[in-house]
Amino acid sequence: MKSYFWGIFLISTGVFLLIKHYFNLNVSTGRVVIGLFLLSLGASILIGGFGVSAGDRIMFREGTFKYDPSEDEYEVIFSEARLSFDDFVPKDKPVKVEVTCVFGSLDLVLPKDAKVYIDASCAFGQIDLPDGSDISFFGNHRFTDNVDKNEADLIIDLSTVFGKTEIRR
Repeated sequence: MKSYFWGIFLISTGVFLLIKHYFNLNVSTGRVVIGLFLLSLGASILIGGFGVSAGDRIMFREGTFKYDPSEDEYEVIFSEARLSFDDFVPKDKPVKVEVTCVFGSLDLVLPKDAKVYIDASCAFGQIDLPDGSDISFFGNHRFTDNVDKNEADLIIDLSTVFGKTEIRR
């Protein structure tokens, strides 16, 4: 989605200036423009046009990540996202990835043909693991495909704070 912030801000500021000069109002322009700035920012966030979506980070919007071997960290902040490891190819040594979900919702799709080791920690949130276990509110849990950390193809260090993460295959 596009950002509507500048459009809302410039149009509302222009309308204010026209009304102020047409009716010869004695109003502080600086205070009103700052107020219009904040209102425009809030309206843009509510409409959904404000946000950041980079290769490894999603903020204030919905999005999808696909595993990229050059990335070792993924962040979901105030967002709803899906992180898919479908394209993951096992290497000679374990690949370590850090995943963080803060004030958001994350759907984490694990690779089907790889041995996975997940070290999950949760604070004020919920993590649903593929074996049917979950972490609610506070806690730590390790999920493995019956392998040691050094034998795993993919090691995921997962942190969820004030959010929900669902992990599935």
